[in-house]
Amino acid sequence: MTIKEFLNHERYQSVAVLAICISLLYFYGCDSQVRSILDPQQKITRQGLEFEVDQFMMQVELRYNELDRQDEIK
Repeated sequence: MTIKEFLNHERYQSVAVLAICISLLYFYGCDSQVRSILDPQQKITRQGLEFEVDQFMMQVELRYNELDRQDEIK
């Protein structure tokens, strides 16, 4: 029995095994991604999103410090 004959005879089982393998690779092999805050055209992973949020929070903190310094001068 050749591979072609086997696949033809066990058609549904072969398709099921192939679908399961593809699903496993998709769900376990790929990191989830979302659109970047800084560049919506780019998709980033959780680690990239955390980095962007940290950078944004540092900028916010700097701006608050600048406002505090300006209020002290008044």
